[in-house]
Amino acid sequence: MTPTLVPGAADTVKMMMRRALKAALATKDRGTGVPYASLVQVATCLDGRPVILVSDLAVHTRNLLADPSGSLLIDESDSTGDPATGARVSVSGRFSVDLPLDARARYLARHPGAAQFADFGDFRFLLLEVESAHFIQGFGRIMTLPGDKVVAKDIMDERARIRWVAGAAELSTEYPGVTGLDPDGLDLVEGGRGLRVSFPGKTNSVDQAIDMARKVLAVRN
Repeated sequence: MTPTLVPGAADTVKMMMRRALKAALATKDRGTGVPYASLVQVATCLDGRPVILVSDLAVHTRNLLADPSGSLLIDESDSTGDPATGARVSVSGRFSVDLPLDARARYLARHPGAAQFADFGDFRFLLLEVESAHFIQGFGRIMTLPGDKVVAKDIMDERARIRWVAGAAELSTEYPGVTGLDPDGLDLVEGGRGLRVSFPGKTNSVDQAIDMARKVLAVRN
């Protein structure tokens, strides 16, 4: 059977990556070469690249230090229904310790409980440089996308990234669920679920994005 192309797949994958709180991490076992799967918490940078926080004691970390290639499976299938009909995406590439300045702050805003061990010497943040995204949205609806279709690398300089992080922090004082802000929308955590709210159009500054976010959140509330 020939897979069916999925209209709007790139936008859907971006939303799934932004919404995700956790993902299955696939690495190659450094001793046997056999695939190894584990569960990790995940967040995204301003440009959409996934960030994880791992312990040097974990098998997956040792695997990635030996071979940085890996993938994250984000699964949005309904646990009460047929999982074969749900949306999921496997985002693949190479993990790097070279992080943009916003990565740590955005991760800890998304997972505040991680702050208690993030500074331990045997923990490290890793960034996934996305090379491809294999998206499935039900039987036969399959599409593989190149990395540049689902992330927007180098969209701003490092000082600008920090301003966007500060903008999210400002919003979170009014709306505690807000964990991230970017030109296209904002990320939230409500009721233990990760949510993504897109703006009607792309914003051009932090102030404009904050203003837009307030309007969008006022409607939601």
